[in-house]
Amino acid sequence: MDALLKLIMDQLMANPAIQGMVISVLVAKLRDFFVSLDTAAKDPAQVKWVQLLVAGLSLAATLLTAWSTGHLGQVDTNAIVAFITTLLAAFGMNSLGSSVKKQVEAAKK
Repeated sequence: MDALLKLIMDQLMANPAIQGMVISVLVAKLRDFFVSLDTAAKDPAQVKWVQLLVAGLSLAATLLTAWSTGHLGQVDTNAIVAFITTLLAAFGMNSLGSSVKKQVEAAKK
């Protein structure tokens, strides 16, 4: 299995045709993903999920970058806790605001 993986990785790193094919497939898939993400971002009921996804991916990218450069141990855990706390508070306030808005609209009817 390791030999097969090594062969695939060697071809991927050395063969421009395979690199182009992989990039083309990735771009096509990302285009589909971002169209659906854009549609969801315009839907008021889905905005908070899109924002949560973006924030989560931002945190994941930060942690993966630190891990890949060997600096994961230097990441301040208090900053991560503060980030998650802020994210959850914002998510809670968004939910509270949506609930209050629904109640006000229901009371008007």
